[in-house]
Amino acid sequence: RIQLMLDIFALRARSREGKLQVELAQLQYLLPRIIGQGKQLSRLGGGIGTWGPGETKLESDRRHIRDKMTQVKMELQEVAKHRERSREKRHSGQVFQIGLIGYTNAGKSTLLNFVTKADTYSENKLFATLDPLTKKWHLPQGMSVTLTDTVGFIQDLPTQLIEAFQSTIEESRGMDLLLHVVDASAGDRHSQEETVLSLLKKMKLDTIPLLTVYNKRDKIDKTQFVPTLFPCCLISSKEEADRSVLIDSVRKQMMEILEPYKLILSSDEGKVLSQLKEETLIVDTSFNEKNDQYEILGYAKADSKWIGRMITDVDK
Repeated sequence: RIQLMLDIFALRARSREGKLQVELAQLQYLLPRIIGQGKQLSRLGGGIGTWGPGETKLESDRRHIRDKMTQVKMELQEVAKHRERSREKRHSGQVFQIGLIGYTNAGKSTLLNFVTKADTYSENKLFATLDPLTKKWHLPQGMSVTLTDTVGFIQDLPTQLIEAFQSTIEESRGMDLLLHVVDASAGDRHSQEETVLSLLKKMKLDTIPLLTVYNKRDKIDKTQFVPTLFPCCLISSKEEADRSVLIDSVRKQMMEILEPYKLILSSDEGKVLSQLKEETLIVDTSFNEKNDQYEILGYAKADSKWIGRMITDVDK
């Protein structure tokens, strides 16, 4: 089973990081299983207590694999550092970050394309996505957030794969909100949900706010569907009308996570207003002609630096 999964991973890997991760997983799987012709060749050994050529070749192969694993790990560390710098840059810019997680083939990449027009690789295949991909998503209210697609989970995910994809998993740790994409039409839906939730807990990602997105509504009888995880929404990534359903659900969760504010701006602070629309979630804007001022209600990150001094606490 593991060998089959590794073969599929090898076919799907596209980026340098993805290929390195798969190579490391393959080496970790192969190392304890190298036996080859060792037993037969070892009979060619000399006297008592001596090693045969077969054993020498076996140790040589294992040493070669260990050296290769060390090299791959070093390369992955460099890639991870680059990814960490990118994460820090996004975080320092106070960008709200959303991650897509879920069972393999649940439709995460299709959902990413659905809302961002990213045109990423998505297909009805296991592990179609191995490499995390981050795209900017402009909400109708004007706020820009990032949406990151990640590798799909699977039941009894082998330890080698979890370890090899640590840098990919790390991408999800800094998220402000996770969208748990579930294939609503899957026969073993409940099992898939439990698998994902269990792995999230194992990888210490269960403290991040979670919104379950039941996908593939077009393949089920909506009247017979009963959700098991909350909060949630039911959509189809192929139905344009469902885009607003997803946006409304995400927006509601963001309002639970972000801090509310009330801000007064003069009519000549148009640049500040433009920045507010880009970096915060504005829920209401009105213009007071008598005072020549804008009154703005919205939500922003609690640690937002440039707006922190101007935010006034209000009840959620």
